[in-house]
Amino acid sequence: MEVTLVQVMQYAAAMQSISRVTNKYLLLGNGFSIALKPDIFTYGSLYENADFSKAPYLPQIFDALGTRDFEVIIKHLSDTAQIIEVYRPKLRKLAAKLRRDAEIVKDILVEVIASRHPDRPYDISVDQYRSCRAFLRPFRSIYTLNYDVLLYWTLMHNDLEDEAISHDDGFRHPIDNEDAPYVSWQQGSSATVSYLHGALHLFDRGTQITKYTWSKTDMPIVEQVRDALNDNKFPVFVAEGSSDSKVERILHNAYLH
Repeated sequence: MEVTLVQVMQYAAAMQSISRVTNKYLLLGNGFSIALKPDIFTYGSLYENADFSKAPYLPQIFDALGTRDFEVIIKHLSDTAQIIEVYRPKLRKLAAKLRRDAEIVKDILVEVIASRHPDRPYDISVDQYRSCRAFLRPFRSIYTLNYDVLLYWTLMHNDLEDEAISHDDGFRHPIDNEDAPYVSWQQGSSATVSYLHGALHLFDRGTQITKYTWSKTDMPIVEQVRDALNDNKFPVFVAEGSSDSKVERILHNAYLH
């Protein structure tokens, strides 16, 4: 089989090629977080620190498939459940168990990211923030697929005596409850920062999508997220394995949609 190599353009060359473009847009993937903390945000690191006590047999599935990618496991569990329903319709309980295990893997992924996440914004150096802000500044809108709050911390760091970054994620003080310990999503049309797959600090309260902030509680965001997880409350999070499953999850959430 002939293999075609794809030529990847270097960042400087890419920026030069769009130097005359007025509105530039940026899509961030997991490399954005790995570049800062490879010991935390690679799938291998997450797996090594995950708590599988709820389903101690799950590591055997990771080993059998030769992967440490949580989303690959979620996809295989979900796909296997569908296949069983076709080949062995009577094994409904097994199919249901596979789907429950897929949900367990998603919960484990959320929990391990929250548990391994840097605790405070000042765990990241001033020079690292300045460098990251310089990278983000040329873009009119930023879209991220990452679950962590590194982008949020970077954009909120306006005390570095560098050039400001114009950003708006569409969250505002609740109109009928300005003293609430969170802000709610209200201005989607004005947003220049979008968390396409959700994030640790975004929660679905049923009637509104809310965001945890430090300014409303004086409590670090990561600490608030960990408290929520301990209370069995999970953030808005798209970790489905297949594209179709991701789309279905997105369409059933007002913010993601």
